[in-house]
Amino acid sequence: MIPMTKKQRRHSPEQIIRKLAEGHKLMAGGMKADDAKRLKELESENTMLKRLLAEAELDKAMLKHLNEGKW
Repeated sequence: MIPMTKKQRRHSPEQIIRKLAEGHKLMAGGMKADDAKRLKELESENTMLKRLLAEAELDKAMLKHLNEGKW
């Protein structure tokens, strides 16, 4: 076995299989590396926007609650 440096990671068999399956799905859909990278960026942005929306909804509910004098 080759010793690993600090920067190398050891992946579990499940992680390797999941990554390979994800890669196969992307390739089967005709997606190129640039497309896959853009998809990841959009997914990340979508997650951030969902979080911001949830925070705004909480703020709105809190202000409504305060406005009704229920504090």
